[in-house]
Amino acid sequence: MTELKKTATSFATLETRPAPEPLFPFVKNFVYRDEKVDGSVVRILPEMRSSVQLRLADPYWIRERDSSASWRRIPDLSIWAPRYNWGYGYASSHIKVFAFDLTPAGFRAIVGQNARGLTDSVLDATSYDSLQNAVAMDERDCFHAWAEHVSNTLTSLFQNADPTPIISAEALEMLATAGGGGVSKAAALEGVSPRQFRRRFVAFFGIGPKQYQRFVRVDRQIRSLHPDPWEHDEFQPAPISFADQPHAIREFRDTIGMTPLQYQQRKSNADRTLRSVSEPKIPPPAEAS
Repeated sequence: MTELKKTATSFATLETRPAPEPLFPFVKNFVYRDEKVDGSVVRILPEMRSSVQLRLADPYWIRERDSSASWRRIPDLSIWAPRYNWGYGYASSHIKVFAFDLTPAGFRAIVGQNARGLTDSVLDATSYDSLQNAVAMDERDCFHAWAEHVSNTLTSLFQNADPTPIISAEALEMLATAGGGGVSKAAALEGVSPRQFRRRFVAFFGIGPKQYQRFVRVDRQIRSLHPDPWEHDEFQPAPISFADQPHAIREFRDTIGMTPLQYQQRKSNADRTLRSVSEPKIPPPAEAS
């Protein structure tokens, strides 16, 4: 039986469902979020995975953190590339999304290229006809019916796609769990020099392996700080490889713009999302009013 995780509160439902095994090289999880929000801007934290999102409620707006940046409304059917810089997001009162996470191979199969040059971007998925047909839904569809439909159509869509990851899972785990020398050790696992490994890594992920190592450390720390995370740390029980507490605080602050304590304080109200925190001092987009 397919394992499901579901959490419901008075204001939100967040549900996940693993993709069927034949899709694992391309898709990891299906996610459903249905939440009433208070109209405040949120800070969107880095997310190393890409995803396809079908938005069914209020329009969603994003803005980069630069004060001169403009708000832009994202398409209701969108592909989120890996995000390595935090920014801002806004919905007026209701977020309802059906989504699925893509592996780098899944992103490459759908978009037609690796993530390099596309990081931090949100693409209009309606320009990809095969994907638009794959995620089409009846208004009466529930999350489970939609996930079943998408699983079936994606299996056909990915039938001739290359499932081979440019970087192995073992090398990524080495970066996520090793301390000093992690890049050299990961390169050795791949049987290439650190220089070759870096070139291959940048082409696949859009950032270098040292940067990736930093992001994955902070992402693991976010999950450990959340009072009730809906997403587990896949690298446990391996410790997070910070040199010491000041190092952990510095990397956290440099990556998401706040300290671990500040993140923890903002997540003490049963907010189930991992990678967004309230930013009430940031004005929402004028176009959304």
